[in-house]
Amino acid sequence: MAIGLLLGTLFAFSDPDPAAKVPEFVIDTRGTNSVTARIEKDQTVFVVMSERGIGWADIKLKSGTWPDRITFRFGYSAEKGFRSLEGFNLTTDQIVVKGSDKDSGKMLFTFLDANGKPDVTDLRSENAAGKLDVRIEHRDGGLEVILPARMLRKSSKLWFGWVDAYRR
Repeated sequence: MAIGLLLGTLFAFSDPDPAAKVPEFVIDTRGTNSVTARIEKDQTVFVVMSERGIGWADIKLKSGTWPDRITFRFGYSAEKGFRSLEGFNLTTDQIVVKGSDKDSGKMLFTFLDANGKPDVTDLRSENAAGKLDVRIEHRDGGLEVILPARMLRKSSKLWFGWVDAYRR
C-alpha cells in the first residue's frame, strides 16, 4: 500500500513536459568575449570564450528556473583553455563572491543590502560574511569554475567577471 501511494504521488506530481523546465537566458558580453549555455549531463555549462583573458558577462534568467548545477568553462578559443584565474567575481541578486585559483573551495562572499549594494566594499577575510565552496578545476585542457549546488535558486540574474593570470 505504501509503495503504491508513493508511486501514485510521484506520478501525480511529475511534470509531463520535461522541456518546460529548460531555462532560457539573456546573455550580454562586450568586445570579442562570448558566453553560450550548454546542457551537459546533469549540469548547465556556460562556455566563456575570451581571446584576451579578461572580461565580464551579465546573464539574466528569461524563463524557467536556474539549473541546480552550474559550471563556467573558460577558454581563449575552442582549442585553448585558460590555465589560471587571477580573479573571479560573481554577483547575484543576493551576494557577491570574489576569489582566484588559490581560493578554490573557499571563496569569500558578502551579502547585498536592500539597495543591491554590497554590505562591505573591500571584501577581505576579516569582513566577509563567510566562504563558499566555489571550486576552480582544470579539466579537458581548460579551466572550470563550479558553483555550489542550487546557489542561484532565488536569483533572477548574475554578473561575473574574470581575469586570466596569463592574459594577452
